[in-house]
Amino acid sequence: MANCHLSISLLPELESIIDNIFKKDREKDINPNFRLILSANPHPNFSISLLQRSIKVSQEPPKGIKAKMLKLYSQKKKFPEVEQDRLWRKAVYGLCWFHSILIERKKFKSLGWNVTYAFNDSDYTVCEDLLTIYMGKHVEGKVADDYDRKTPIPWVAIQYLIADANYGGRVTDDRDRRLIKVYASEIFNENLIQNERWRPYGTGDLNYSYPIDEANNRQPDQHLLFDPEYFYTLISAQMEDQDLPVAYG
Repeated sequence: MANCHLSISLLPELESIIDNIFKKDREKDINPNFRLILSANPHPNFSISLLQRSIKVSQEPPKGIKAKMLKLYSQKKKFPEVEQDRLWRKAVYGLCWFHSILIERKKFKSLGWNVTYAFNDSDYTVCEDLLTIYMGKHVEGKVADDYDRKTPIPWVAIQYLIADANYGGRVTDDRDRRLIKVYASEIFNENLIQNERWRPYGTGDLNYSYPIDEANNRQPDQHLLFDPEYFYTLISAQMEDQDLPVAYG
């Protein structure tokens, strides 16, 4: 049963059903493999007795920029086919950084955001698809007929769609909106794909830079070598474990 916090008033009835199922005279009728699994968000009125009789498992988001970057790459089995795959990998690294920074700022409470926003992985997925389309997404093994490789990447449009429409669609505070626009303009521009080892603005010599020097790699099929697992391994080995204030701009 999922999202039990949305039906708090029904929990007493659920407990009554559980009591009837597990009566001593009915134990022999219960399959030994039977399990009742409930999921819920924290709620002040959730049944204490139900919690006390349960085995509780909590899930918390990973803490730190590095952990959040690793989580995003671990969720990918493979990268999509893209015409400008090398540039796309760099742009997606920037998007992973952008997403991780927005989420991680929540730990600073009102110093991070004036209002708490529910940024989540669906925001990231929509923006990744956006980058894929602008860089020549392959459908059924070929790029769209209207795609022109020579057309410059429209960074201003990408900044708007990410900072105003997708992630920014959740933002209600004017100063928070200004902040997310600053992040978008600093990350999503030509420097993100032109610099071979792009690094986030203001991070100096800290190990937050794009982990691969693809220009000097002679692998013929780079899109096969540089898969999500490859990025995961490099980020895990190289990126800073402790986030200094400069990481947040």
